[in-house]
Amino acid sequence: EEEDKKEEEDKERERTRKKRTSIASAGGEAEETHPAESLGASFRHFSLKHRKMDVNDMDALAFEREDAALRRRRALRQSSSAGVELNGKARDTGYFYATLTIGTPGRQYEVIVDTGSTYTFVTCYPCTSCGQHGTNAPYDAAKSSSYERVSCGSGCIIGSCRASGLCEYDEKFSEDSQISGHVVSDVIDVGGSLGAPRIHFGCNTLETNMLKTQRANGMIALGRHDASLHRQLKKKAYPPGSYDGTFGLCLGSFEGGGVLSLGKLPEQHYANFVTRKTHTSTVKLVKGSKSQYYNVEVVRMFVRDTELRRPSGAELIESFRKGYGTVLDSGTTYTYLHEDIFIPFISEIEDKVQNDHGATFFPVTGGDPNYPNDVCWRNLNENQPLSKDNINHMFPTFNLTFIGVNEEEISIEFPAENYLFMHPTELNAFCVGVFNNVHRGSIIGGIFARNTLFEFDDESALYIMHSNWIAHQTTRQLYK
Repeated sequence: EEEDKKEEEDKERERTRKKRTSIASAGGEAEETHPAESLGASFRHFSLKHRKMDVNDMDALAFEREDAALRRRRALRQSSSAGVELNGKARDTGYFYATLTIGTPGRQYEVIVDTGSTYTFVTCYPCTSCGQHGTNAPYDAAKSSSYERVSCGSGCIIGSCRASGLCEYDEKFSEDSQISGHVVSDVIDVGGSLGAPRIHFGCNTLETNMLKTQRANGMIALGRHDASLHRQLKKKAYPPGSYDGTFGLCLGSFEGGGVLSLGKLPEQHYANFVTRKTHTSTVKLVKGSKSQYYNVEVVRMFVRDTELRRPSGAELIESFRKGYGTVLDSGTTYTYLHEDIFIPFISEIEDKVQNDHGATFFPVTGGDPNYPNDVCWRNLNENQPLSKDNINHMFPTFNLTFIGVNEEEISIEFPAENYLFMHPTELNAFCVGVFNNVHRGSIIGGIFARNTLFEFDDESALYIMHSNWIAHQTTRQLYK
């Protein structure tokens, strides 16, 4: 009887498969169902818009019997992705942020995009020492039906287990801000086919200094750590393996804005950007003294056609390795170079400006009295005032030589917009957004991503794509 029953079940599955194939051949539409559903499994359903699933030629049993390699190939075809619009600019907010929807019902939070941080956090309620953050309300667990308490028993991927029975954390930032709080779990809507998975994040109950006074009320962490947003999304992606953890960052120039891409977006979203690219370079990511950072190996630096050297005449390669090495950090707005690199860099920039323009470029003081050494100019020629439209032609380019994934040298040229910022108070004046980091190492900050797409492969590589396409236009293309 059992053999007869099994034979009848096999025949029923074959009739179902033929029916689906017949409908597809006739130009009709078969119902799109995940094969695992017929096995009685419970799955969270996200949009299939960007990951069409070919179920006409396979039944549930066949899906379960696929070997691992085939599953990986299918996952590539069924890749999950999302495009998140960024706002903010260097001059006004001093950072770039995304608006995420958290909880049920969803509430919006403005969170800074930071490739140098290890965990995502937002301001929480109640909190006796947190900022107002403009009109952004704090996260209130009592108002979200999807909130879940994260106790020590489930494992603290953030912070450590404390007497309260919760995973608690304390962290200080380089600008002397501090936060502390505990870990919670809730759904975060990142959009696209990644949907709204459940994520662990920090719930701040203490904030100081800049993190207390700024408008943004949180941070998206994209560092190299298991608690980072992209790594949690990688584990939660549906179907399994459909998101490989890669992400991209492209910022607008002086007008601000930009886009954060999670996964490989459908090709039509990149069409306008890619057709205007000048070159794509694949740079090797290396391990630095701090494992959460994205370190790169830089061997040379040029201002226009002049290679920079230390005062002793030595090459800069060892200087780029000093301290914590050379780090890419979107949460740091400007660029900070090790002193051995900064001194010849700023000297050569000043020399080139003097040689190119002479007395017509007049030095002006910076707009912040706390930083009296800022290097700024305005053009005395009233017929050609400095503007965001002409600074790439008026100021010298600079060039970094990276080590690629095949140990080759890769030379990438950056225009002036990747190191200048608009003077905060002086009309038609610009300042150099590169500063002395003394002996701590070198940080390539967010302005490097102006009109440049940085795609991060968390494991090994960084893809740098230059384009003359404006980032906020690229962002609009993402949502068409």
